Amino acid sequence: MSQRFHNFARETGVVSLRALAAEWPPCDASTFLYPRANVGFFVSVCVAPSADKRELLGNPLVVCCLCVFVEEIPDIGDTTMLKDLASLIVKHTVPSRRHLTPELVLRLVTPECPLWRAKEDEIPFKDPFWAFYWPGGQATARYILDNGELVKGRRVLDIGCGCGAGTIAAVKMGASRVVANDIDPYAIAATSINAILNDVAVETNSNDLIGTKCEEFDTILIGDMFYDEEFANVLFGWLQGVRGEGKTILIGDPGRHGLTEKRRQHIELIAKYNLPPESCIENHGFTETSLWKLK
Repeated sequence: MSQRFHNFARETGVVSLRALAAEWPPCDASTFLYPRANVGFFVSVCVAPSADKRELLGNPLVVCCLCVFVEEIPDIGDTTMLKDLASLIVKHTVPSRRHLTPELVLRLVTPECPLWRAKEDEIPFKDPFWAFYWPGGQATARYILDNGELVKGRRVLDIGCGCGAGTIAAVKMGASRVVANDIDPYAIAATSINAILNDVAVETNSNDLIGTKCEEFDTILIGDMFYDEEFANVLFGWLQGVRGEGKTILIGDPGRHGLTEKRRQHIELIAKYNLPPESCIENHGFTETSLWKLK
């Protein structure tokens, strides 16, 4: 590592390549394929800082690496998409610790981001739910970090992983296996980037697993998914079915209408937290968030 990097680190407080990945939008990317025991490939997308910053730090320097597991060799369009995902996420988000889990740094859309105030036709993403750290996800991750024995040695599935905080918390607390699941490829990419920033490795899955038996898992995390009554009915019915097979089901939610009084008769409140000010602004009036366990 060059002397210029050390000088830059002293002046700015940047102390690692991961921190650089958090601070600077990329301008270039390279994609590599790594075979994995004849069952698939890891697609690794590495992005580098702009030319002026490379000169400042010493050439060359890769500052972000996004890894996604795929079952088949992707075509050029797929690998280009991965580059685009990584670049857009880093460009439009900032690293933040202003949430209930400050020990985790997460790339999010915050009030200082132009995207926060952008009009709908100015947003380059469709429904960027992954760019916000929703209250239920905060409650889930906070509780796991404070009660690591809940997931230690267990096989955890994070449904609708979003920014990946619950997944990252479970990995840090010693789960034997953790899978981040979301049908939105941006959420998968954001989770992978946030995992890198927090020095953990994650496994991702973009299939719709709701309605499946999920036999290989014994703990399921659900955050902020009771936003719609019709979907909540499907989701809760499925959760009750898999709970009957002995799984632990944790539900993070600030009190959305889909978590009705009738459904609350089947869940147990295990934690409640006050949301930090920025989270209250993001969530239109919610000031508290809770974690529930399916009975």
